[in-house]
Amino acid sequence: MIGRFSKRAARERFVEALDKAMDAWPPHEILDVPTTWGTTRVHHRPGTGKPIVLLHGAGATSAMWAGTVKRINRPVFAVDILGDAGGGVQTAPLTKGMNAWLAEVLKALDLEDPLLVGISYGAWIAALHPVTESVLVEPAAGTFAPYRFRAVFYAVLAKLSRSEWAWRRYLRWLSNGEEPSDAAVIGLTHWRTGLPLPRRIRTPIEARTVVIVGEHSRAQDSRKVIARAKELSNARIVVVRGGHGLPVNLADYLE
Repeated sequence: MIGRFSKRAARERFVEALDKAMDAWPPHEILDVPTTWGTTRVHHRPGTGKPIVLLHGAGATSAMWAGTVKRINRPVFAVDILGDAGGGVQTAPLTKGMNAWLAEVLKALDLEDPLLVGISYGAWIAALHPVTESVLVEPAAGTFAPYRFRAVFYAVLAKLSRSEWAWRRYLRWLSNGEEPSDAAVIGLTHWRTGLPLPRRIRTPIEARTVVIVGEHSRAQDSRKVIARAKELSNARIVVVRGGHGLPVNLADYLE
């Protein structure tokens, strides 16, 4: 399936909302990277040291990283995940999986072994990819533990409602009270996703990995995530106060 907006008017509202949200970013350049499955939008801010690649959660867009990017000095490449609502343009179904797509993006950017940082769906993608270092924030179902029934059930209700009010309410609930961006709400309501569902990762995760878990996550049972993450050979597990979202001190784990 190819991701697209259901209506042109919704797309126009989304683009306007996303542009406004991206104003919170520090000055950066926009790169459009061609891949087998379409053009991927990447937001690049120069810096010094090992490059960091940021992979957002489904529906969240790269705007979510603004606060984190301001606090780190390394080169940053925030990737709009192809198949999701964002700056990219998908032209073919992602039949070979997200790992193959990310490999093409990194090769085009000449990033051989960056620090991969992802949250939720983006963390699942990061966990799939062979690198030496990664930071996984509240990784999506399939990485360590399944989603809670309520999280899935409420998301299905929001999807069936096709209501921005329902999605806003769901995102506020999922994040333990954080106000979602207009871009995320519009995208989740009106975007027909081209993303494959996250599946159980069966290959060992061998990277030096920081796994950040929200103590009060409504998406997953944090105890199950921690138990599975402890099975990794080279993992550091950090439990933060909060839920399914970015910790305010995330930059501390990226320097």
